[in-house]
Amino acid sequence: MLNEDRVKLMTRMALFREKEERRSLEVNRSSRRDYLWWNILKAIICFTLAAVLILAMYLVCMLLEPGAWSTQQTVLFVVTVMILYLAGVTLSALAVYVVSDNRYDEATRKVRQYELMMKRLKWLYEKEKRK
Repeated sequence: MLNEDRVKLMTRMALFREKEERRSLEVNRSSRRDYLWWNILKAIICFTLAAVLILAMYLVCMLLEPGAWSTQQTVLFVVTVMILYLAGVTLSALAVYVVSDNRYDEATRKVRQYELMMKRLKWLYEKEKRK
């Protein structure tokens, strides 16, 4: 005889496995601190590479037009670029921290729900065996 509760539970578990299992378990394999720092490090590296690429393109354009900038303009440009870079890295790291923290919490919650479903399913099987 089919237990309706057990069928519903197994359906929910199958949906979890199909849609969420890989990502949620991947997130939960590491500690919160490690997961957050790894994502922040990736964001800083990507932002730095993008900034270096943009700066290199800009410097190439500047070199094609020699003598267009004075020393004072060059120093002002470098200071401005450094300030914008630091602000950008800080903002991107903060954004990645917030997003990663929310993803970690969500993945932890989903894995916890899945574990509770497993316990409930085990309880239902044991209840059936006792009958």
